[in-house]
Amino acid sequence: MRGLQLGTGASQASERARVLGERLLSIEWHERELPENSHAEPGAWLLISTCDAADLVAAQLTDALKVHDAQCTTMSWPQRADHAAQAARLRDQLGTGGFTGVFVLTAPQTGDPDAESPVRGGELVKHVVRIAREIPEITAQEPRLYVLTHNAQAVLSGDRPNLEQGGMRGLLRVIGAEHPHLKASYVDVDEQTGAESVARQLLAASGEDETAWRNDQWYTARLCPAPLRPEERQTTVVDHAEAGMRLQIRTPGDLQTLEFAAFDRVPPGPGEIEVAVTASSINFADVLVTFGRYQTLDGRQPQLGTDFAGVVSAVGPGVSELKVGDRVGGMSPNGCWATFVTCDARLATRLPEGLTDAQAAAVTTASATAWYGLQDLARIKAGDKVLIHSATGGVGQAAIAIARAAGAQIYATAGNEKRRDLLRDMGIEHVYDSRSVEFAEQIRRDTAGYGVDIVLNSVTGAAQLAGLKLLALGGRFIEIGKRDIYSNTRLELLPFRRNLAFYGLDLGLMSVSHPAAVRELLSTVYRLTVEGVLPMPQSTHYPLAEAATAIRVMGAAEHTGKLILDVPHAGRSSVVLPPEQARVFRSDGSYIITGGLGGLGLFLAEKMANAGAGRIVLSSRSQPSQKALETIELVRAIGSDVVVECGDIAQPDTADRLVTAATATGLPLRGVLHAAAVVEDATLANITDELIERDWAPKAYGAWQLHRATADQPLDWFCSFSSAAALVGSPGQGAYAAANSWLDTFTHWRRAQDLPATSIAWGAWGQIGRAIAFAEQTGDAIAPEEGAYAFETLLRHNRAYSGYAPVIGSPWLTAFAQHSPFAEKFQSLGQNRSGTSKFLAELVDLPREEWPDRLRRLLSKQVGLILRRTIDTDRLLSEYGLDSLSSQELRARVEAETGIRISATEINTTVRGLADLMCDKLAADRDAPAPA
Repeated sequence: MRGLQLGTGASQASERARVLGERLLSIEWHERELPENSHAEPGAWLLISTCDAADLVAAQLTDALKVHDAQCTTMSWPQRADHAAQAARLRDQLGTGGFTGVFVLTAPQTGDPDAESPVRGGELVKHVVRIAREIPEITAQEPRLYVLTHNAQAVLSGDRPNLEQGGMRGLLRVIGAEHPHLKASYVDVDEQTGAESVARQLLAASGEDETAWRNDQWYTARLCPAPLRPEERQTTVVDHAEAGMRLQIRTPGDLQTLEFAAFDRVPPGPGEIEVAVTASSINFADVLVTFGRYQTLDGRQPQLGTDFAGVVSAVGPGVSELKVGDRVGGMSPNGCWATFVTCDARLATRLPEGLTDAQAAAVTTASATAWYGLQDLARIKAGDKVLIHSATGGVGQAAIAIARAAGAQIYATAGNEKRRDLLRDMGIEHVYDSRSVEFAEQIRRDTAGYGVDIVLNSVTGAAQLAGLKLLALGGRFIEIGKRDIYSNTRLELLPFRRNLAFYGLDLGLMSVSHPAAVRELLSTVYRLTVEGVLPMPQSTHYPLAEAATAIRVMGAAEHTGKLILDVPHAGRSSVVLPPEQARVFRSDGSYIITGGLGGLGLFLAEKMANAGAGRIVLSSRSQPSQKALETIELVRAIGSDVVVECGDIAQPDTADRLVTAATATGLPLRGVLHAAAVVEDATLANITDELIERDWAPKAYGAWQLHRATADQPLDWFCSFSSAAALVGSPGQGAYAAANSWLDTFTHWRRAQDLPATSIAWGAWGQIGRAIAFAEQTGDAIAPEEGAYAFETLLRHNRAYSGYAPVIGSPWLTAFAQHSPFAEKFQSLGQNRSGTSKFLAELVDLPREEWPDRLRRLLSKQVGLILRRTIDTDRLLSEYGLDSLSSQELRARVEAETGIRISATEINTTVRGLADLMCDKLAADRDAPAPA
């Protein structure tokens, strides 16, 4: 799939991703306890209602404040009043002096949004501007300015914002930037919030400037670094019988991050086949993959699953020995824990009659490993003494049968007494413990000092070396384990003076290097299994969705025989859509760009054409310039069909014409980029109704008309270009910030109705766009290629709102953070730029004495999930059987949630002790001075 960005190379991609992660911002809401009243005097309050419905709110709030002995003065200033007279009245009120705060009250939400909602939203902005601009003119006092809104913010998941008040946040941010002494703040309430809660907040005199009440709980807003998170990837529904779906590990070491992901089925090329997988086994290599301890030769993280059984679903050119419908078993280096796999046809062979798919999956890797290791490499013969480690597993059971058929003497180990009894019941005389090195001396004693001729090894460390030293002259050591090899464990060479041979056996690697040999090997193994020469191993089945449980069972060596995953081929599942597979710009789709003839619109049109967009409709109020016409011809030369449709997007007929133009050739409309804008700056004292209307119309009315006109279109995305002026406030841009703030609210409103919507609050773009001068002046410019990459990447994810600006660590943001709690995360230039987890953000907001209890609850939950049992916080974790793999999984989860790194030795304690240790580490990190 082609992308917007140019160039290749891992380092370039890594740098782009790093810059993106540093520059993405978001607004997060945190539940908090309302501070205690810090003032002895409840103060005096001027309440201004903006309509008849707000008069009732004012009356209720007055009663609530008076209960606390506050003084209240109310004033009604409706939107259709004599504004000059009301302004004079307000000045008179303020002139009396003594007000603690001025509280502007809006009306509760009524009815569903309609075409008049953006109109009413604009009228409210104009009205609040009329009121607010009178307050800074009073120099004798500095009352704090509050605005009360109703459901204007998306605070909790599922909130459906009130479009009529969506412009307030951006406007208040700019007022605060222009007049810091007003400490402009807003309070957003829901239907459940009573006047008493609001009164308590006013009397508490909190420094918070963005707050909300939901279900009578108090929330505060924070500007946060916001790298894209895994949970923000898109999802899609796949049909198991038709679509590609595989199981993958998102975070190696954390089995909780095993997830289903969609993938595009790969049509088989020459010499290849595609197989609809029905079953696959779990091998220890898969356990190592899930814990990040196993890589391909070129250093990549391999896909899960080595072997498969299933039905041929397609064949490529040149394949004659297999056909569609054949039942086959085989191996693939491309991962087999999936609904479909495409592989070299030489890696699969037809299953003989009498061997089911599940049985084939049980013997493919196990029996093939044992056969190849003992017959082809070790050249087993009658009289050989053979040591088989972990002999109750799938490989071990096959090895026992092969050794018996060859007339060899068997020496076997197992990890517990129950399994050793199982081996004795099979008639094996020499049975030992695989979890100690004592087996070596015991075997020397039982063989009168001879040792063994062959070791089929899967044990590690000292036990591996003990087996090597146990070999007799000319002995053969077959290493089928992976841990010591991929850990690059040192091996003593002195034993090799006895003319020994050491073989590392990896069938997965062999499937890449010698596919024809793999097919011959599998054909032999399947035939011998049907003939009864090789045993049918005991097997335990798990649905593919329960692979994490099966992996834990294997990692803890709790099983006998083979573990088999059954792959579904009926039903449907919701799965992750990897970002690189999201179809953002389709050749069989059309796209609309408003503001499409400006520098930014044309630049992105070119990028969309390079990425494969089929048809692009450019919209603007004015006809294209000569330079624009030249760019349009360039875009057409790339391969996209380009249409120019001029008109005012704020008018209903324009949006309808754009949709008609987009779908004129039969292509469905797949994306809308709403980048139209008018930017006219004025400070609060100089903003006019006409200026607000000019800034407001293309953003708000235009978005609504596009929403209406595209209601029946199969959109993949609807992206609105907003502004950082609305995110953090920019002096002189109150009208523009209000319009963009409404656009952000509109995005959340569409999302609440399960409609595609994305809003990006951009900082200034360099080289193109309207803010070139500002970008060059401040040095905080977004390079066009960087912005295009961010635009595409955000569309590939499922995030409603992002800010994007190169401001983290900039002096102005640090200064802003000094006086605004909203931006307090950026007070230090040493602020971690990678963002923090939601858990850690909530934890550090708690009093420190509450940290241990919160961490104990986190640890108990995670240990319980890993071990599948209830945990006593005062019992040593080692007593629960927390082995090295589950210990690593716990450490990975703890670090992901808290950023605290725990060593392998530190985890050998109780939940309580571990929580206390984490508290100490976190406190030390928080108390450390910022780097100079």
